[in-house]
Amino acid sequence: MAEKIIKNQKINDDTAIWKELKKQVDNIDYGSVLITIHDGRIVQLESSLKIRF
Repeated sequence: MAEKIIKNQKINDDTAIWKELKKQVDNIDYGSVLITIHDGRIVQLESSLKIRF
């Protein structure tokens, strides 16, 4: 039973990460999103916005 809870938690965490990544990409017309990975897991997202005229 505990194994299922751990698997469900991982799925929920992954879903939250992908939702946040999509949100950051959707909010940028020009720029970049940097994904930092440690031990095979996404641990940080950074975005930079460029404004072009």
